[in-house]
Order: sequence, then C-alpha cells, then structure tokens
Amino acid sequence: MFSNMDHYGTLAFILGFTLSCCSKFPMKTYHLVSLKKTMYAAQKYCQTHYTELATLNSMDDISKLPPRPSKDALIGLIDHVHNWNALRNDSNSWRWSATSEHSTTRYSNWLIHEPNSGTWDSLCVEMSAAGTWTDKPCHHSNSFICSNVSGQNQKSFVFHPEKKTWTSAQEYCRKHHTDLATIENSDDNSKATADIPSGSQAWIGLYRIRWRWVDGSQNSFTNWRSGSPDSAIENCAVVDMKHQWNDVQCTQPFIFICQQVRQLNISVKIRFLTDADLTSAAVETRLLQQLRVHLESLGLTKFSLKWKIKPTK
Repeated sequence: MFSNMDHYGTLAFILGFTLSCCSKFPMKTYHLVSLKKTMYAAQKYCQTHYTELATLNSMDDISKLPPRPSKDALIGLIDHVHNWNALRNDSNSWRWSATSEHSTTRYSNWLIHEPNSGTWDSLCVEMSAAGTWTDKPCHHSNSFICSNVSGQNQKSFVFHPEKKTWTSAQEYCRKHHTDLATIENSDDNSKATADIPSGSQAWIGLYRIRWRWVDGSQNSFTNWRSGSPDSAIENCAVVDMKHQWNDVQCTQPFIFICQQVRQLNISVKIRFLTDADLTSAAVETRLLQQLRVHLESLGLTKFSLKWKIKPTK
C-alpha cells in the first residue's frame, strides 16, 4: 500500500508490471485566513484547522491561491535562525559541496559570534590562516582550498592563492581536484590551513541554501518580488497582491494562507512468478526500495509504502 500527498502517475517497475491512474490527484486547496497572527501562531492554526501553512512549488500552485488579498499574507516559507550556526540535518542547514549533504561528524570551527549572517546573502564559508570559519557572501573573491580524495578515502588539501568567487572556486576544484575542501575533524582543519598566508582567508566547501518550506522541502521554485529577499533579520515570507513574495520578520503579525491536502490510499494486488522468498525481510526491503526509487523518479515526495503478503490457501 502507498499513500501520496501530492500526485501520482504511471508506475512501471523493474519487476514487470504497470499501474496507471490520474496524474493530478490529490489536489492542494488554499484558504485565506483573515486573522492576524505571527508565523508560528499561524502555522499552529493551519495545522489545527487545515493541513499546514501554504507551500507553493510551482506557478500552478500560485494560480490556485485565493483571490488576491488586499494585504500581504504569510505563507509557509522560512529561514530558521537556529540553522545559521549549526551543522544540523534541516534542509537549509550548512552542507558540504562535495556531497551536497549535511556534515556527518558535525565538526565545526566557527570564529566567535559566527556565523552571524551579517548580510542576507552570507551563505558561503571562508577559513582564516588561524583555522577559524566565517560566513561571507558567495560573490566575494577569495583564495580557496581544494581537496583530493583517493579511492581509500585518503584526503589531501591544495591551497590556491588566486582570487575567485565561491562558485568559480567550486568549478575549478571539481575540474582539477575532487571538490572544494570538506573539513570533517580538527586534523582536516589543521591540514587545510597549513598553506594559507597569515592574515589571509580562503573558501572551503561549506555553504547554505537559505529558505525552506515548513514541511521541510526546499524552495527550488521561487517567486520573489524584485529586490527580495533583502534582509538578514527577516526570516519569514508573505505573498503580496500580485502573489509575489517578500521577506518579513517572523514576529510581525499578518493574515495568512493555509493549505488543505487530501490523502489518497491505494492498495495494489500483485502476483509474482519468482523463486525468491517473498516472506524474507531482505527481499521485502529490496522490493520496497525499488518501488520507492521509481516513485521518486516520477517526482513523488510524500508517500509511505507498506508490504503485505496474502496467505496462500
């Protein structure tokens, strides 16, 4: 059994069977609430009376919003402040370029009071000759440190004194080395700083994607108003009369938009011709993994899978 919170389509599995159904069900519906609340109070209200604060993943979603509000209305887009200074597992926490993942060791060596998002676009990290880390805007030019990783996971670091933006440094490291430096422990940190001249700084591979939806997903689709976001202290978002987004302070009360998502449950009966032991936990895990990969390749993100075997007569 699987349940999908967004939509589902044709499923064609390696196991040799196909399922087909409508591709646009279930639908999200949006509801404008005229009460004024802060972001977290609005989220609690939406979770109680609907499903969640509004998440907008496409222009199709925006077209389904209620008639244009006369005032700005909160949506479920947020940049959690607690993710600025921790290597957590949230979708907008700091992550490493080489893996696009969060730190496995959670090692860090931030300079005191860092990271502080001194500007709203301080989303990349530089290392000083003393080995401390600071967040900086990614368009600044810096020297940079690349890493080389061998098949035995042996790591070495190479300092490049030429100045590049963080993105240009990343491209160079990926072309000539493995990637921008990943620092996983104090030993890595010491080796990476060895060639940085005194008083200088260099990019490492740590970066952050600032905004995420309250359901945990990243906002790959955006519809920001021109010039927004533009503040390091405005970490929530509203939609305006043109359905464009603007960043605001989370403690400021606004009217808000909730979403209702209907859940669809489907049971599928399948007959297998196989010598495999379908009662085996390992076989069940592999089948569910194959099914999950296929569903995700179709763009489905919110579903659960459950396997049941009908007793033989």
